[in-house]
Amino acid sequence: MKYHLCFSSEENKAERVPCSLCHRDTITSEATKWCKTCKDPEPLCDHCAQRHTLMEANEGHQMAVDLQQFFKTRTSSE
Repeated sequence: MKYHLCFSSEENKAERVPCSLCHRDTITSEATKWCKTCKDPEPLCDHCAQRHTLMEANEGHQMAVDLQQFFKTRTSSE
């Protein structure tokens, strides 16, 4: 899935980004975080971010709340 960050011109705020895991399950929820530790991070809602960090394989993963930084990271790695 490709992600695009759009800004509204009137308030310069990012538009809502869907949680990638919920989206795969046809659930609509807004992404609020992303994992700085994962090699191929995805935008996650609060619930999915919590589940992500509770998984034994992801122990110690660090979540970030700045989705603008997520898009900068994705753009620089492509």
